[in-house]
Amino acid sequence: MLTSFFKNSKPINFIMLLVYMLLSYILIVIFAPIFPIELDIGRQVIVLLCLLSTVFVVHQMAVKNHLTRVNMLALLFFTGFVSTLGLSFDDVSLLFANVLCVVGVFRLVETNDTPKVKGKFFDAALTFVVASLFFSWCSLFLILVFVVIAINGRRDKKNFFIPFVAIGAVVILLISIENLFAIRLLSVNYSSSGDFSIYNSARIIIPLSFLLTLLIWCLFTYLSVLKRASANIKGGHITILAYLFFAIALVLLSPVKKGSELLFLAAPFSIITANYFQQEGDALFKEILLWIIILLPFSLFLYS
Repeated sequence: MLTSFFKNSKPINFIMLLVYMLLSYILIVIFAPIFPIELDIGRQVIVLLCLLSTVFVVHQMAVKNHLTRVNMLALLFFTGFVSTLGLSFDDVSLLFANVLCVVGVFRLVETNDTPKVKGKFFDAALTFVVASLFFSWCSLFLILVFVVIAINGRRDKKNFFIPFVAIGAVVILLISIENLFAIRLLSVNYSSSGDFSIYNSARIIIPLSFLLTLLIWCLFTYLSVLKRASANIKGGHITILAYLFFAIALVLLSPVKKGSELLFLAAPFSIITANYFQQEGDALFKEILLWIIILLPFSLFLYS
């Protein structure tokens, strides 16, 4: 069965997943983009490398912190989410921002079971601040740092000052560079837009509705996983849930709806969905869903 295949982490599984990722990316993102895209080979190579890096970080975050079992499911769902929506990553700044946010969340998840949390809180806050330089609304994730501090670091009240230290460090560094080289680096844009007209087509609404419905369905399983989780990993699952809600807020507040902002949902979607598929039961139903996720990007290509 296909589900059993991706529950393993052998080299052949990883190679097959990499082939699927490359094929779906080439077909959907480059040759049949749903959203407008600037076809620049150099830029697309950078985009693909960033996506591969994000996939690697998501996998390490999930497996190392026991958010999922050691398998390829989270990687598959991340790739399926990106490919099914045919996301164009014409906005490279947003892509860099997402990579940094995933790294920041990774550092926060690691604070669940370690005595050396101050450095991880600082690293997470720092990456979110830097991410906000590429996409201003990423500063919302700084609130996530305070949420995790309240969960894992509340015993030391000084931890609540760590995000402010990270913010100050970045601001001072940027101001120094601006004064030294007479260039403009520090700028913010907290405007928002309710114009979702770019999503107003069957080719976008249908796959997006399917993925969001799947996410909501899997959330019920994830909540039960959270309830049963041991104390040393429960904080990590709570962090992923909070990550999802902040990512949704970021998508809704995005100043320009171009489709690429949906990328912020890919990482929490992949981890939450993987948890449902690795539970026992509903084998046939899961098999059907998995085939749909894998084949949907290619059906969109044929539809274009």
